[in-house]
Amino acid sequence: MSAFLSGLSTAVGWIYFTAWSVSFYGQAWENYTRKSCKGFNLDFAVYNFLGFSCYAVYSQVGYLDSGLGTGQVQIQDLVFAYHALLLTIVQLSQTLIYPRGGQKVSKTCWIMCACLVVAIGIVAIITNVTHTYDNIHFNTISFMGYVKIWISLIKYMPQAWYNYRRQSTVGWNIFNIMMDFTGGFFSFMQIVIDAGNSGNWDIFSSGGALNIVKFSLSVISMVFDVLFMIQHYVLYTDARKRDEYARLENGSTGVFKNKVGNPSLSDEDTQERLLSA
Repeated sequence: MSAFLSGLSTAVGWIYFTAWSVSFYGQAWENYTRKSCKGFNLDFAVYNFLGFSCYAVYSQVGYLDSGLGTGQVQIQDLVFAYHALLLTIVQLSQTLIYPRGGQKVSKTCWIMCACLVVAIGIVAIITNVTHTYDNIHFNTISFMGYVKIWISLIKYMPQAWYNYRRQSTVGWNIFNIMMDFTGGFFSFMQIVIDAGNSGNWDIFSSGGALNIVKFSLSVISMVFDVLFMIQHYVLYTDARKRDEYARLENGSTGVFKNKVGNPSLSDEDTQERLLSA
């Protein structure tokens, strides 16, 4: 074990922790300053809550015992998991307080979340009855980690589709995406450094450095972040500029006056009404 690589891993870990943690504040601040959750997809918020609930349990158990198939769980991973869960609760609460632009959580999202919760319960019962709860290849904790991977794979899709339908990223915070990409990159680098330092690249062996859940989250996040950056900076720039102009002219009310002085809905509100019709 190299002392230099161990120190580098710690430094990189705190960088990823800071970037990923700060990323959650961007969307919460966006919702707060706009006094609106229009543009913030509700399915994404619900998936995020379930996903980070699983990840918090996975990280807590893995931090105490890496021999349950979690790989190495650093203190940064544990703190991040609980912090992320707290911020997802804040964001989910905002959707109950602020206007949502006619949005509702989709039936697909509710069914998917219900199925995943039931599946976790079934796995817990099976492993308890068969006394295989310490099997590193199949146990409740590792299964919760895979649930988090699956949720991360699908949770961005509703938001990307929502942006596409509106032809706009207004209400979807780009700072969140930039920090998410930064965190994903440095999280990935910490995994590589830890695995190289220990010489153990095995995903499932006891004490293996390759935390497959953390690795998957890093890669999935970066891929979707690139997609969101393309939507924001390339595809839907006109909608963003119109919204910025309307907010500057009318104090972020979302309502502006037309040429004869009568209040009228902004382009964004018009799109929301059409989508919810």
